[in-house]
Amino acid sequence: GTHPPLEVANAVAGYLPSWTPDGQQILFHGIDELNPDIYLVDKAGSGLSNLTHNPASDYMPQWSPTGSEIVFVSTRDGNQEIYIMNEDGSNLRNLTHDPADDFAPVWSPDGTSIAFLSNRDGKIQIYVTTTDGAGLLNLTSNSLDNYTPDWSPDGTRIAFRSVRGANEEINVVDADGSNLNSLTDAEGKNGFPRWSPDGNQIAFMSDRDGDFDIYSIDPDGSNLMNLTDNNANDLYPTWSPQM
Repeated sequence: GTHPPLEVANAVAGYLPSWTPDGQQILFHGIDELNPDIYLVDKAGSGLSNLTHNPASDYMPQWSPTGSEIVFVSTRDGNQEIYIMNEDGSNLRNLTHDPADDFAPVWSPDGTSIAFLSNRDGKIQIYVTTTDGAGLLNLTSNSLDNYTPDWSPDGTRIAFRSVRGANEEINVVDADGSNLNSLTDAEGKNGFPRWSPDGNQIAFMSDRDGDFDIYSIDPDGSNLMNLTDNNANDLYPTWSPQM
C-alpha cells in the first residue's frame, strides 16, 4: 500500500500478529524481559494491554470466530497446555489437562471446537475438543507425525500435513475422524494446506519440482495445479477473502 509502516507496540517484541474480527485491534504474543505474554494493541499503536500477566510462557493466540474468546498455549502447568480466556483476559480455563505437550490450537469456523497438536500418544497427533474440554477425539490416530490442521469453511473436514519418512503429504479427514484421504503422493515436502473460502480447493506448498511452489488441489485429490511455477521458493499460501 501507500501508507508507511506503523510500529504499534515498541514496548515489547511482538510475534504472530492477527487482527481482531472487528479490525480495530491486533492480538499477538509479546516478549517483555524474556517472558512471553498475550497482548492486545489498538491499530493506531495505543492502548497496549497484557492479557495474561503470568511468569510462565503464553503464546500462539487465536481469536474465536465471534471475537469473544481467545485460545492460546501456556506453560503455567509445567508443560504446554491449551487455554481459553475471554477477550479481556477474564474467565481463564485449561482445556487439555494432560502431562504431554498440547499446542498449536485452531478454532473451528463455528467456534464450538478446537483442533490442536499433542504428543500424548508418542507421535504428534491432531486432536479435536469442544470449548468446554469435553469430547476429546484423536483425529489422526496413526504412527506418523501430523501438523498444520486447517478447518474447511463449513467445519466438516480438516486438512493437514503428515510426515512419512523423508516425504510430507497433504491429507483430508472428516471432523469426526472418518474418511481419511491422502491428496498427495509425491516425493518431497508438501505442506501448509489452506482451504479456499468456498471450500472447493486447498492451496499448499510443495518442493516436488526442486524448489517450493504454491499448488492448488481439489479436496478429492483431483485438479492439481502449480500456481507459481518459477525457480524461487514460494511459501505459506493465503487465500484472498471471498467477495
